[in-house]
Amino acid sequence: MENAPFPAQRKPLGWALRITGWILRIAGGLAVVVGVQRLRTIGATTNAPYYHGPPWYVEMLIYLGVMLAGSVAFTVSLLTGRRARVHTTRLVPSAASLAPGSYVLYLRPFTQDLSSSGIAPGKENGSPIRTVLRSGRTYEERLGRMFHRFGRLVAIGRPGEPLPGGSGARRTYLPLDDWKDSVGELIDNARLIIL
Repeated sequence: MENAPFPAQRKPLGWALRITGWILRIAGGLAVVVGVQRLRTIGATTNAPYYHGPPWYVEMLIYLGVMLAGSVAFTVSLLTGRRARVHTTRLVPSAASLAPGSYVLYLRPFTQDLSSSGIAPGKENGSPIRTVLRSGRTYEERLGRMFHRFGRLVAIGRPGEPLPGGSGARRTYLPLDDWKDSVGELIDNARLIIL
């Protein structure tokens, strides 16, 4: 029985991307906060008698640019973090190594991996600050957190994928020729099954 090859994860790259993502997130958030603060006080500053800087509209354009750059950096940080987590997600070497009743099995079509690895939107009725500070978790990662008390979320990886299709569930890769029996065994031993 030949197992599907494991993806070629690069954990040092994943950790470097994770650190870069957090640096971008902090810098982007600070840029937005500084821009908002300066825009709120721009009238008082430029109308002061000792002020000899550029006109108010030039300063306003500068700080609008700072806010835009901060927003872009923050968005890039979310995407960088998602890519980092795919490189560092844990893989299950063999389905047989999973203890019965210790995991939640996540069954889905492989075509759904692309949509479930996207960043889940924040609450629609939330404040703008909550939207800016959202965690950047994907749908699959939210599933993993939601069902964590029942066990680790485990999914079957698509054979031949260069990287795991998501980062919320640990991936296991099944034998190419006898995958049906392995899936049946995983279903029988799972504590909970998510379809």
